[in-house]
Amino acid sequence: MSETKLKINVQPLGDRVIVKPLEQKEVKKNGIIIPDTIKEKPMEGEVVAVGKGRITDDGSSNRDPNLAPDGTSIAFVSDRTGSYEIYKMDAD
Repeated sequence: MSETKLKINVQPLGDRVIVKPLEQKEVKKNGIIIPDTIKEKPMEGEVVAVGKGRITDDGSSNRDPNLAPDGTSIAFVSDRTGSYEIYKMDAD
């Protein structure tokens, strides 16, 4: 059976980052192969994509940012008042 790789264009939201873990070499101790379930999780990886950053610094959940066609403002959804509402702010 042939292996098929699927390429997907993904853009993380906000200040999130997508990291592809680096492949680990097979671990052996005294000639015994250590199973994957016992191996340590990878601590190194390759950054694949980076989000556009946090919209505001107030700690509320801000999502769905959209830049105006003229690039002067951003509209986004936020729950800063306890319910989700649409907000607009200057892009700078």
